[in-house]
Amino acid sequence: MLILASALAASPAVRAAEWSWAPTFGFWLDHDSNRYLAPGGVASEGMGMSLDLQLQYATERFSLALHPNVQLLRFDEPEFQGANDASLTGAANYLTGRSTLGLTTTLSDSSLLTTELPTTGLVQPGTRRREEDAGASWTYAQSETYALIVQASSTDVSFQSTLLPSETLLDYRGLSLSLTEQVQHSETLALFGTASASGFEEQGLPGTSRTDGLVVGFKRQLSERTTLSADAGVSRTTFLSLTSDGLLADLSLTRSSETGSLSLSASRNVAPVGFDEITQQDVLKASAQHNLSERLSASLALSINRYSSVFSIPGLITVDLPYLDRSYSQLTLGLNWQQTETWTIGMQASTTRFQGATVTTEEDWNLQLRMIWTPHGQSVSR
Repeated sequence: MLILASALAASPAVRAAEWSWAPTFGFWLDHDSNRYLAPGGVASEGMGMSLDLQLQYATERFSLALHPNVQLLRFDEPEFQGANDASLTGAANYLTGRSTLGLTTTLSDSSLLTTELPTTGLVQPGTRRREEDAGASWTYAQSETYALIVQASSTDVSFQSTLLPSETLLDYRGLSLSLTEQVQHSETLALFGTASASGFEEQGLPGTSRTDGLVVGFKRQLSERTTLSADAGVSRTTFLSLTSDGLLADLSLTRSSETGSLSLSASRNVAPVGFDEITQQDVLKASAQHNLSERLSASLALSINRYSSVFSIPGLITVDLPYLDRSYSQLTLGLNWQQTETWTIGMQASTTRFQGATVTTEEDWNLQLRMIWTPHGQSVSR
């Protein structure tokens, strides 16, 4: 992607350009009752620092965005190892008269407290997740009404741990392809159909799993501030001689107002998460933000993630049986005070619950005090 970006930036069509950057610095202290969601877990205090930087380069036809992030975590209890996390995401887009080419990439090296706690709830001491993702998309406007969208992506995830291999998450990699035809029915309504195929290899499984899907859906602008999108369809997953048919679905509702915002999303898909299992994921997320005054705002967020086996055959998987059916939920309440134009002070309280058919139910609560400094961004034109 960076090679393409350099070539495009050097072309005559993109010489008039603008660079911009905007940093964000964060610092927080917290108390957690059971940081690793482990049976008999002990309470601990922690602190963290982060640097988030948004770099952008834009011309009439080309745009490039780089987003590096660094995070440091330290804890008072010896059993909770500190973590130095880093990630870099990039995106490039090039426009022609009737088409758009987009490229994305992500590189990250993080602790499971950063990557798994908000999703699977599986947090293990001494374990880190390394991820390399890449994606490409091409959108072609066939007419004012019809558009063709082609997408491809790859992912490679590995876990490094000081624990025994049988106690860790397992590596996986895969490739996904999709083809979408979109029809702009009116100014406020778009209809689409998508055919997709994906294949994944998972450490510990004796073969490659493949999932083919077909969905239809719509995107509707209900009002100037409210958007609704939904799709549903069928999937077929094959692994060795096994076949399983399932449901694919996505729902998203967003609304904004002068005093806040509201969002709701739900989805079902088939993809690996490192459980040594072909996994179906059900995700529900809801969040709301409301400005209580000119400087004070409140937020509320709920997320529920459920993972279950695609193939319910006793004895198919001989490792990590406790991961066949499990769910993780988190409820978060936050208050933010805009001290100045660039300084924000916030407090956040959250409670989490981890449960499953064959695992011990664990609960946790966390209280966090944070400060965020967002200095004014800068831009340079040439």
